[in-house]
Amino acid sequence: MAKKRYTKHILFAGILYFLIIILLDFLLGVRAYYYESIAFILLLIGFYSFYEKLRLNTPLFILLIIASGVHSLGVFGWYNVSPIGIPWDYVTHFFPFIIVSIFFFHFLSQYMSEKFSFKTLILIILVFLATLGVGSVVENVEYVGYLILGPGEGGLKFGTGDVSNVKDVERSIEITVGGWYNTMNDLINNLLGAAIGTVLMAVHKYCLPKKKKQERITKRRVRKIK
Repeated sequence: MAKKRYTKHILFAGILYFLIIILLDFLLGVRAYYYESIAFILLLIGFYSFYEKLRLNTPLFILLIIASGVHSLGVFGWYNVSPIGIPWDYVTHFFPFIIVSIFFFHFLSQYMSEKFSFKTLILIILVFLATLGVGSVVENVEYVGYLILGPGEGGLKFGTGDVSNVKDVERSIEITVGGWYNTMNDLINNLLGAAIGTVLMAVHKYCLPKKKKQERITKRRVRKIK
């Protein structure tokens, strides 16, 4: 998909979001989210640079920015007290991976046949496994971060947001075997997000009435001509 005129503005909005997170990180005295915010800014620039090769479109690009930004909201202390009644760590390992699976499905859909086939099934399974692979990389990064930086808040440290039922971080590390329960909870939420995203995309592509899909395609072509 070709970039739109406003695609650059969307990128700037995403970068501005993370710059605000960095500012809040220091103003609130947290100082735990600036490094990951810098990493996410570089990631967004990467998405923008390879926009066409990754087959991105405007909605998907926006979703990827949202998925990247969910974790950084921990700067408001949401890993300690979640604003929605569900541990924020669960949210950050569930919702973003729905979007990651949508990204992989959209990219690999160019190799899928119009009618469901065995090849399509293999590609759908590959979408699911690729999404889980991203989750595994995230856990490895968190583990290496803990080995280097030790206890604390943020994506590269083991802190109160990683264990919701134990207040003392050092004690929680002992109880959870160095974060064993946290890691498994993360992987399970990654799996659920990957499964839901993959199934939703498969249903959208192969179970929606063909006429409605064709009507939408025709309308898009007419808009482009205008």
